[in-house]
Amino acid sequence: MNDRQKQGIALVLTGTVLAALAIHPPKVLTAVYLAFERAVVACAGVLLATAGAAALLGLDAPHTGKAPDYTIDYDDAEGEL
Repeated sequence: MNDRQKQGIALVLTGTVLAALAIHPPKVLTAVYLAFERAVVACAGVLLATAGAAALLGLDAPHTGKAPDYTIDYDDAEGEL
């Protein structure tokens, strides 16, 4: 069996396993996914609530007030590469 056939068999088996898990996921995998989803939603909710409170209070984004450590020089030449 050559490498191409081995890779094809590996892809078929991987696809079959993923399809089987998607159709009928085990309870442990579902519980882990739901816990992860809840954590992500909780973090997003806290961030949005904080941003909303800051907007209502009129707070700006924090900044240092100093000039950047870099400059961007633009060429005035048009059409030249």
